[in-house]
Amino acid sequence: MKDIVAAFRCEINDSHASWEYQKMFSAALESLRGSGVADPVPAAREICGPRPSWVGYGYSTKTEKSRMNKVQLARKRAEADALKKRIVIPFGGQVAETDASPDYVDAQPEEATKKTTGQNLKELGFGDDEKHHEIGLGDLEKDFPKTDEVTNVVVFYDQAKTIIVHTKAGAEKFMSELSADQLNRVYLSSDTTQEQKDAAAIVLKQDFQMEPPTA
Repeated sequence: MKDIVAAFRCEINDSHASWEYQKMFSAALESLRGSGVADPVPAAREICGPRPSWVGYGYSTKTEKSRMNKVQLARKRAEADALKKRIVIPFGGQVAETDASPDYVDAQPEEATKKTTGQNLKELGFGDDEKHHEIGLGDLEKDFPKTDEVTNVVVFYDQAKTIIVHTKAGAEKFMSELSADQLNRVYLSSDTTQEQKDAAAIVLKQDFQMEPPTA
């Protein structure tokens, strides 16, 4: 362990797999409610299991030789390990030579700067609504509400609507099951987490075409 320079854990998610999981979870929830189960959410979780995700690990050592920076090497290995578990190459498929032996170059560390969602999308070539629709990501304005600063928010609507909140009666509900008034209360409440507030704002905008309330 003393020889290890850096180690990373990488977790990846797939929007299509998450959508399929949500469909299955909603169907299980509806069936359990129809059967008269008092608290169907835990039962549905037990039936459907956790949300699909794939985790990879990577590390680098002092003694190994590489043209890459040791931190970059560990990060790259963790990402490759996670992707390998998610993407299945068909039997007989061939891997391009450039993928098997990429031409790595050392990069100098730079000071990280926060960027808005719009800036990131523009750098990737998806800075306008038309392109956003073309790649199947929905409505740019609805999926990525404009904010003055970057925060740790729930980005996609299909994730936001599955965030769970507890009612005063102690029951658990998805954001997508709440009314506009309930979503407003979630957004303004001091007892909710930042993730729940962000999710409430996105569901309000998507389902009710309403902006979140001001304090």
